[in-house]
Amino acid sequence: MTVAVILGTAAILIAVAGPKLLESPALGSTSPGTRMTAWLAALAGVPVFAGAALIVSAWPRHPMVESLVDAILLCAGTLSHALPTGTARVVAALMLPVCAVLAVRLVRAARRDAGVRARLHHHHRDVLSVIARPVDGVIWLDHPLPLAYSVAGRPGYVVTSAGLTERLTDNERAAVLAHERAHLRGRHHHIVSVSETLAAALPVLPLFSRAPAAIRTLVELEADRRAARATDAATVRSALATLSPEGQPAPAGVLTIGTQVATRLDALASPAVDRRGGFGGVVAAVLMWVLPAGIALGTVAGLSAMICAAFIG
Repeated sequence: MTVAVILGTAAILIAVAGPKLLESPALGSTSPGTRMTAWLAALAGVPVFAGAALIVSAWPRHPMVESLVDAILLCAGTLSHALPTGTARVVAALMLPVCAVLAVRLVRAARRDAGVRARLHHHHRDVLSVIARPVDGVIWLDHPLPLAYSVAGRPGYVVTSAGLTERLTDNERAAVLAHERAHLRGRHHHIVSVSETLAAALPVLPLFSRAPAAIRTLVELEADRRAARATDAATVRSALATLSPEGQPAPAGVLTIGTQVATRLDALASPAVDRRGGFGGVVAAVLMWVLPAGIALGTVAGLSAMICAAFIG
């Protein structure tokens, strides 16, 4: 029972307090990729910890790790073994329908979103095949408004307009194309879709409800960072500044160059720490699991000590 309590507490901590940690200044000074990895780790941590808690609760015997945790917590055995026999299984029986309902909501939201994305991709492909022309892997529209966006799929593609060519220099246009291609290579559309699906299924949990907006910002910042590597930060800033006065009209469900321009201009002016090789992302992901688990462990240890004092003293 002790391990299940720790795992369940960790899941609750990530779901409720996770956004405060993810939006803290400590992570704000890292690269967008690192912060995005931290968000994804937190989103994955909730079902992993909750599922593990359910499995441990329903386990026929005390798992081997239970003895290890009890040894670490010293008197933690009092917390679990002072409870009536079968309490863990009763808790598991109560948790199971809740988890089942959440799983059904998640599956329904995922199927709905997958259908919307498929219809969107097919619609873009069918319409653009009539009114646009592919050039060097990019679909060009003869339209006076500056336009650039990417559409996920198999294959994904980038759409731009004649207006973009008229407003930007060759280097600026290359930066815009690098930005949109970064979205496709980084599978940013899928990351955003997953966060939106989780938010639709679990809107009452702060982590899930706040994830889509945060991740949408981070994928744009990360695409800007990659575009700046392909060209330079000044060129990306210049392209954004040129496009921002009129905004970027674009269909729903795509990632476009002209969103959240002010935030991105600020980020390009003072780029965050770039931890190459993904080391920063690994550290952030590990912290998003280890820190809540450590807090949960300490909480259970404290409660156990209080119970021990009551029983022994």
